[in-house]
Amino acid sequence: MSIQDIQPIINLFAKQGISLHNARIIKTGKEAVIYYVLYENKPAALKVYKDHLVRSFQKQPYYITAKFIRRPSFRKAVRKGTKVGKKYIQDTWVKREFYLLEKLFSNGADIPKPYVQVNNAILMQYIGTEDNPAPMLKSVKLTQKEAKTLFIRILHNIEIFLKQGIIHADLSEFNVLYFNEKPYIIDFPQAVDIRTHPDKKALLSRDIRNINKFFRNAIDRSDLKASEKLFSYLK
Repeated sequence: MSIQDIQPIINLFAKQGISLHNARIIKTGKEAVIYYVLYENKPAALKVYKDHLVRSFQKQPYYITAKFIRRPSFRKAVRKGTKVGKKYIQDTWVKREFYLLEKLFSNGADIPKPYVQVNNAILMQYIGTEDNPAPMLKSVKLTQKEAKTLFIRILHNIEIFLKQGIIHADLSEFNVLYFNEKPYIIDFPQAVDIRTHPDKKALLSRDIRNINKFFRNAIDRSDLKASEKLFSYLK
């Protein structure tokens, strides 16, 4: 997805009275491209999903298992993976992520502030300097004290997610940005509902295991016990 490819999206935002300028690519992922843009003369991040990958993303049916779908015909189509089911996933995928971002941000989670969602794009807070986006946690060198503080803060965020009925389901050092000594957790399209997903315990366990492993040299037994207490939200 190039700068030229984004112009139709920018035009859609313009129809909503939202003017975006100076777009440039800052990250290209499997499912989406992140652009740096100016929004109200301030830096912002524009996440644009790749349509063909949204349609073909094989894990989507798994992550939305037991998600409430009002119409029985759509529930059936999603289970069977039909064209109608895939289109339903495509139409709701980005809307659902934006809804989760708004919900989590309003409840104090350390995530980029979501601004607006149009079509297959989400406009949100840009994390970083004008020249460089914030690095992923995996690329950051931390002192033991910084690492322990950050570990506790990430556990606090997992607790916020759980209190809102959500498991990130793909949390690792690759989905946490680090800027001004603060974590920013990103990428929520695969998040699951703890009220309905049959594998919620396994998904939470994987998130916690990933974080524990990354910080293993900075945490002790009491920290591990704190992470184990998070499973109480699944009862």
